[in-house]
Amino acid sequence: MGTRTQDSVSEDLASECFARLLEERSRLDLTQQQVAEFAGRSAKTVGRWEQYIPAPLDAIAALVRQGFDVQYICSGVRSANLRDVRSWVHEDGALYRVPPASTPDEIEMLDSYRKLDTNQRAQARAVLAALQQAPAAVRGKGAAAKKTGGKSAAKPKPRPKKT
Repeated sequence: MGTRTQDSVSEDLASECFARLLEERSRLDLTQQQVAEFAGRSAKTVGRWEQYIPAPLDAIAALVRQGFDVQYICSGVRSANLRDVRSWVHEDGALYRVPPASTPDEIEMLDSYRKLDTNQRAQARAVLAALQQAPAAVRGKGAAAKKTGGKSAAKPKPRPKKT
């Protein structure tokens, strides 16, 4: 049985990293073109990263901001704190961006919350706490509640006309 050289071990590890980069892109349901836009590169370059050329550090940092688990890509061990890994200063000044798995309305709500002052944030939290405690019909659950804004679907009786 032959011994493996340091170079062959390094090549195997690199190959595994390339495959995990592709796996992460698939997990996040992103195309090579989308990744290229995040990283400021071409889709062809991203394809090379996924097969045989290591991605540069500035590109890796851009991928972290989009939810890529770089610890997993490099080591094969999933990050237990993937949500915390995304603590970066965003171009709008936010210190934390929501992972891509969040829905657009959740992201919009969080962005709106960040624009509130301290008192407004306290009021918003109080409203959310009250909504969580309210019965489902008041919160707007169910088709009838959605159509009526959480109010009773029954129409009010007309008032008799005064004569």
